[in-house]
Amino acid sequence: AVKPRIERTALPPELPEWLRDSVRFGYLEVPQDHARPSGPRYRIAIAVLPARTGRPAPDPVVLVPGGPGLAAIRINTADLARSKEWDLYRERRDVIILDPRGHGYSDPPTCREGLAGAEPTPGGAVTQDQRYLEKLAECRTRLVAQGVRLETLSAVQVAHDLEWLRQALGAAQLNLYGASYGPRIAAEAMRQVPSTIRAVHLSGPVPAGYFRGEPPIRDTEEVLDTLFRRCAEQAECRTAFPQLKADHDSLV
Repeated sequence: AVKPRIERTALPPELPEWLRDSVRFGYLEVPQDHARPSGPRYRIAIAVLPARTGRPAPDPVVLVPGGPGLAAIRINTADLARSKEWDLYRERRDVIILDPRGHGYSDPPTCREGLAGAEPTPGGAVTQDQRYLEKLAECRTRLVAQGVRLETLSAVQVAHDLEWLRQALGAAQLNLYGASYGPRIAAEAMRQVPSTIRAVHLSGPVPAGYFRGEPPIRDTEEVLDTLFRRCAEQAECRTAFPQLKADHDSLV
């Protein structure tokens, strides 16, 4: 049994200088595969925006980023530190920005094979598509050669990383704030470690198992149709919103 702990380090040099006196930065070491806790490890980057009070509540707020792949610490730390909205969270609680495994400053490092800006586009040249696939294959080969088990880059593993984070912080529970892909991780945390999650904010949630294949408008229609149908099937929802679809259509 290994007690999770956070190694405090200097703030990355890319972040604004004015953050250095107000943000704590460090790494949490976690198993690459939580089913094999004695195996290889990843270092997971976290940035802590301390609560405005000297005695913060025992359940911090953890920002889980979207993408998947967004480098939340690099992208969000300065904005959140100046945000009046997030000041409401920080009145009583620490706010923690997490770079999940495979994101930002966390292990394993993201692909460096020049993928950014090289993505295929509708109607683009076949050669561009082929080159992009070749770059993806190069990245995969490199990661596997470095010992990265790609199947461990999953929401299930990140959910258990969050539990290790909670233990390392000595927190009673966590409040999770997820946007876009972040809610998929948050939902998985509610499945995997439900007793340690106090509250969850799901902003623009992406459901588990979803793969973007259809045009967005079809996705939206499917979500709304499912919502209307399930509300009609549930007595409590049906009583509260007896004409939900009609109200929606009238509003639109």
